[in-house]
Amino acid sequence: PLPTSPSPPPLLQTHSLTLHSYPPYGDLTLYPGETTLLKGDNGSGKTTLLRMISGLVKPTAGSIDLLGCPIVRQRIVEIAQTVGFVFQNPIHQLFADTVQQEVQQPGISASTADGILAQLNLKERAEQHPQSLSQGQKRRLALGAVLARQPKLCLLDEITVGQDTQSLQLMLNLLQRFTGSGGTLLLTSHDPAVAKALNAKIVEVGKKGR
Repeated sequence: PLPTSPSPPPLLQTHSLTLHSYPPYGDLTLYPGETTLLKGDNGSGKTTLLRMISGLVKPTAGSIDLLGCPIVRQRIVEIAQTVGFVFQNPIHQLFADTVQQEVQQPGISASTADGILAQLNLKERAEQHPQSLSQGQKRRLALGAVLARQPKLCLLDEITVGQDTQSLQLMLNLLQRFTGSGGTLLLTSHDPAVAKALNAKIVEVGKKGR
């Protein structure tokens, strides 16, 4: 028989997470190159789970290991080097004076930034103020700014809302490239087409009595 190549270690694992009144979370294991979609009713704790994984919220009990190391021992700044988070409301995420600067952060070349803006159909807006964009454009910009930093894990909270078919396709193409090069995606979306396009495995959140 052919020797099997060892499977890569998981990028992230959660164990018996609970937070206050939410039903206990099922354990998650995420591998490089995978896409996982969190499914559940509004208020079931999907966004809260993303916030726990990004270190913004501390679980009441249970643990989260990122690259084999418990994230409780890591500062938010350290976690942010591995984990990118695109919020549902991009207003809380855009701080630069121009669209170009939002993506072209320290350590990111102009050509990389240009490439990302072009892929998201924002190149012509490069000199505009991010807050002058439409809601859909802001979401694309926030995604581009996070992916420019090349995180290993990208968390997306309902970011496909408000995109027309063409813009949605641009986002999906960028995300497919991200996972194709070994990035891991964990997202929430009410759009079944998104899960299908990204070949996501589905994880239910907030079901009592599991």
